[in-house]
Amino acid sequence: MNKYNAFNIVFLLVFSLSSNAAFADKKDKSGGSDDYLGDIAAIIEGAIAEVVDHTVNKAKDVVREHTGIDIFRRGYGDGRDHKPLPGCASDEARQKLNQLQGEYNREISKLEEELDRKLDKEEAEFEREAAKEDKAEKVYEKRGKLEKKVDEAYAKFDEKVARQNRKFDEKRDSIINKERGSDRCNEVRDSKGKDRDDRGKGKGERQERDDRDEQDRSEAEEKSWWQFWK
Repeated sequence: MNKYNAFNIVFLLVFSLSSNAAFADKKDKSGGSDDYLGDIAAIIEGAIAEVVDHTVNKAKDVVREHTGIDIFRRGYGDGRDHKPLPGCASDEARQKLNQLQGEYNREISKLEEELDRKLDKEEAEFEREAAKEDKAEKVYEKRGKLEKKVDEAYAKFDEKVARQNRKFDEKRDSIINKERGSDRCNEVRDSKGKDRDDRGKGKGERQERDDRDEQDRSEAEEKSWWQFWK
């Protein structure tokens, strides 16, 4: 083997080794970058689940709680004295309350849809802006802004629901109070009061009769005892 061929062999070996080392180093750096991008994606996904999805579910619970009530027994607002519909109420009053419940459900559903649209918009904007970042702390900053916007949106939703609760409770109270003061219900109350009076009167007459019978028995026993000694 001459000197020229030996030099070529050595050169090829050195080049091969250096190329493999460079490729391995590049692969390691690429893998690390992929892992870092994966961490940012996880932060974005977690923010959406903890902030947006949680708020959506909280709103659903509110809607479910208020649209699922028995309007004949209670109204909508918390901490309010809800009078039940009296048993003497007319069919017309029951129909009005059912219509009121349907109207309320539609209004609350609109508020929920409005909130959903707002949250979808904030979520899309957050994903778009956070995906541009290559540092986790920047993504967390955007998460904080997202949380603030979502909280503001939910506060408006909650305020609007409370306003509807007051509005429909007033309508419900008007229907119930009208029925309570109706001639129909007054007649029922008068009839029940008369029945109680009659029952009380009957009880008094029975007691008086029992007292007389007891007195007659006592007099008869006393007379029998006197005749025995005579």
